[in-house]
Amino acid sequence: MAAGLFEAGADEAGELAAAPEAPVTPTMPLALRLNPETRKHVLNSDGAFASLHPVDSQVVNALFIVSKALRSSPETGNGLRGLGSPRSPRARAFVEDQVRLALKDLISGGDIQVLGIEFEPSSYTAKVGVDYVNLRLPLALQVKQRVNSSL
Repeated sequence: MAAGLFEAGADEAGELAAAPEAPVTPTMPLALRLNPETRKHVLNSDGAFASLHPVDSQVVNALFIVSKALRSSPETGNGLRGLGSPRSPRARAFVEDQVRLALKDLISGGDIQVLGIEFEPSSYTAKVGVDYVNLRLPLALQVKQRVNSSL
């Protein structure tokens, strides 16, 4: 509703209405890359959040939850709390079972194929690595990937 004719122009209080701009829709990544050791999201060189395929994000989160790097409710994960000494004879089998249990939904859903689980014990800690292929990527992009975690 115009207020009338003014010396500065014809419109409300003599100001011309600004032309509407096209809305900018930000492109959000499908999944954010998280560094569980620092518990912060990774940023690209341009300051935007680094993206990750959702299946890869689920693998990373499952491994870090099972290895106690990210806390969770008891029924969700942290299964490796039951590991006594990393040098015990049953440690390797226990770790492999817990990692496969953490990834079972992704494996049975056809999202990933686990190629191997690596377990490197040391005196008081251990390192766990999972080699897998993301089957939800196009065939040309299905390459072996590795996720590592420390216990």
